[in-house]
Amino acid sequence: MTRRPALGWVWLSLFLAGCASLFEYEIQPPCPRAVTVADAQTITVHQPGPGRDLTDVLTEGTITGFVTECQYDDEGGVDATVTVGLDLTIGPAARDNTGQWQYFILVTDPEEKFIAKRVFTVNLQFKPAVFRAQIEEAIQTAFDYAPWPDAGNFRIFVGFQLTRDQLEYLRSLKR
Repeated sequence: MTRRPALGWVWLSLFLAGCASLFEYEIQPPCPRAVTVADAQTITVHQPGPGRDLTDVLTEGTITGFVTECQYDDEGGVDATVTVGLDLTIGPAARDNTGQWQYFILVTDPEEKFIAKRVFTVNLQFKPAVFRAQIEEAIQTAFDYAPWPDAGNFRIFVGFQLTRDQLEYLRSLKR
């Protein structure tokens, strides 16, 4: 007695082979890794003058997080979107309930050479008796990753744009 495969199994095999081609997709290379600059993750802006106590604070800010998404094109480029979370407050020295903060996005290649840097400004008008806002901003940047095979070893740095005095103040708090 010769045993033949059941006709149902043959059809099922053919069907699954056809479905496999429907679900084929190309795995995208990794996105650049985003990191904060440790010394620029927070900012405190004081009013002009020598005072550096709580009553002299105009604004403060903290980078609370970020998410990076990217899309590769066929020509050796990548479009990256970095969504930055910011926790922003105005201090006692802010006279008109407004605040301004600047932060940057900096892209480096695997050899740590600067590829691009952009500075962004956030201006907020707070309602009376409101001193804090938590916002997210989606920033897009595009760059070429050649001669590397992909942008996975590139880095995107996120930080507040600090003056020398602001940086020294933040470092003094760590001492």
